[in-house]
Amino acid sequence: MGSPLLDSIQAAWSLPGRDASGAWDRERRTGRDLVAARGLPQKSEEAWRHTSLADLAAQSFIPAPPQAPLPAALVDRLTEILDAGDFPLVFVDGFLHLPGGSRALPAGFHAKDLRGEAILPPVFQQAPDSREPFEAVNRSLCDSAWLLTVDEGVRLEAPIHVVNLHSPAAAARMSHGRLYLRLGRGASLRFLSSHLAPGAGAPSFATHAVRAFQDTESRLEFLHASAGNPGHSGVQTISVHQKAKSFLDFTAVCAGGLLSRLSLEHLLDGEGAEARLRGLYPLDGAKHNDIHVHLRHAAPDGKSRQTFRGVLDGKSRAVFTGKVTVDKGAHGTDAGQSNRTLLLSPDARVDARPQLEIYNDDVKCAHGATTGQLREEELFYLTSRGIPREQARALLAAGFVEDLLGAIPEGRLRLHARAWLAQHGPSAQKA
Repeated sequence: MGSPLLDSIQAAWSLPGRDASGAWDRERRTGRDLVAARGLPQKSEEAWRHTSLADLAAQSFIPAPPQAPLPAALVDRLTEILDAGDFPLVFVDGFLHLPGGSRALPAGFHAKDLRGEAILPPVFQQAPDSREPFEAVNRSLCDSAWLLTVDEGVRLEAPIHVVNLHSPAAAARMSHGRLYLRLGRGASLRFLSSHLAPGAGAPSFATHAVRAFQDTESRLEFLHASAGNPGHSGVQTISVHQKAKSFLDFTAVCAGGLLSRLSLEHLLDGEGAEARLRGLYPLDGAKHNDIHVHLRHAAPDGKSRQTFRGVLDGKSRAVFTGKVTVDKGAHGTDAGQSNRTLLLSPDARVDARPQLEIYNDDVKCAHGATTGQLREEELFYLTSRGIPREQARALLAAGFVEDLLGAIPEGRLRLHARAWLAQHGPSAQKA
C-alpha cells in the first residue's frame, strides 16, 4: 500500500547526486529491493500493533542537504551537548561535519568512510532483517556510512561521542545516518550516541542504524540518548553481535518525540558472553516512544539482564516489547528481564509485552512487567511536611528511576545520562 512517506522514499532513490559504487551501491540496492517488496509496516503487524504510523505515513519529505557552515543555533546546541573530555564525531542531517582544527583520532581508534569501499568487513555482510523495515529504508537512502574500529587489545578511556543533530527547516525534510562499530579482541570502548532534533520548524523524519560487532573478550559500554521536538519522528535500529566472553553494558534514555522508536537486535554468539541492557523512557505532553528488544542467546553459559523503566505524564504513550530467545544449544543460559512503568497522569498509557521463547531445558529465565501510579499516601507524607505537591511528584518519580541510573557504570556515561534526563525529561522529573 502506497503513502506520501513511501512515495517520498522511492522518489529519493533516483535523485541526482546519489551515485554509489562497490559495497555501498550493493547495500543501497539491497535496501531498495526490500522496501519495494515489503513496503512500510502496517498496524496489523504484531510488532507495530501499538505504534501508529498514520500521521508519519501521510507526510511527504525531501532529503536534507549537507550544511556548511553550520547555523549558529546548531553550534550553540553542540556546545551544550559535548563534554570537553569526550572525543566528538558530529553528524548533521546524516552527514559528518568536520570543523577546522578537529582533534586527531585516539591511538588504536579508526574512522573510515565506507562509501568508496569494494566490500564491507565480513562480520557486517549478513542479509538485512526483514522484520525491521526502517532499517531497510535507512540502508536504501543513507548518504553517509562510517566504520569505527577499536584495535585488538586497545582500551580507550575517554568516551567516543557520536552526535546526531537533525536541523529545523521551513520544509519537511528527512535524513538517514549509519554507523558500523567493531571492537577487536580484548578491546574496550565507552561509546555515546546522542540524537537530538532541537527547535521548531516543519515536520522532520530521521532514521539511524548502528551495527556493532564485539570480538572475544571485548568490553563495550554504550549509551544511547534521544530526544525529539513535537514535530519530529525518529526511528533508530541498533544491532549488537557478541562473541565469547565479551561484555556489553547498554543504556538507552529515550525522551520521545512525535514518534520515536528504538529497535535493539542483540545476539550472544559466544560461550560466556554477557549483556546488561537497561532503558529509561521519560515522557510528557503527547510524546510517543516505542522500545522493541529482541535478545537471542545462541551459545552456552551466556548471561543477560534487561531492566527498563518508564515515567509517563500528560497524554504520552509508551510501548515496550522485550523478547528473549534461547536457542537449543545455549545450555546454562541465565536471562532476566524487568519492565516497570510509573504513570503520573490518568491520560498516559503504556503497552508492555515481555516474551520468552526457550528451546533448552538447562536455563534460568525470568521476566516481569508492572504498571502503577504514585501512591497517594506517599504524596501526602511529603506534602504534610511542607513540600509542594509538584515537587513531591518530582521527587518520587526521580526515586523511581534512580535504581536504573545508579546501575550505569560510574563515569562520564552515567553523568551524560543524568544530564540528558535533566534537560529532556518531563517537568515532573526536574526536581
